[in-house]
Amino acid sequence: GRSTPAIKAGKSQVALEYSRFHPCVRLAAYEANKEISFIPPDGEFQLMAYNVMSGFDLPFKIQSKYEQMGRTRAEVHISIRSNYPSNLTAFQVLCHVPLPKNTAKVKMSATGGKTKAKYVELGKNKLRWKISEFEGQKEYKFQAQLEL
Repeated sequence: GRSTPAIKAGKSQVALEYSRFHPCVRLAAYEANKEISFIPPDGEFQLMAYNVMSGFDLPFKIQSKYEQMGRTRAEVHISIRSNYPSNLTAFQVLCHVPLPKNTAKVKMSATGGKTKAKYVELGKNKLRWKISEFEGQKEYKFQAQLEL
């Protein structure tokens, strides 16, 4: 990828200390007017990586805990809280949760969002927790009981 030096921020902007773009990004357009213009390649890819200097609040606070319960069981606990104002809503929030390689069965529950069986991918050692609409200043909790 290609990188750009530090970018200074105005009053309502976030200062990026370092940013790196996928080769599909047209850097001339970005350097001219800070627009990210690109033709996406096939498949999944990372468009941009960056570091923030200051003046930026993360949209979510996430806490997680993995607890081994003997040799054949474990539990995963996750809480996620939105830090943005209550008049805003985030859509299609996905939490990807890694699973131990020896996971045989998963039972999930959550106070918000969807925890369908199709979101468990044992072959890829992961599961997903999908929150379709996440209002500001809300908190949701997720729990998974694992059979190993």
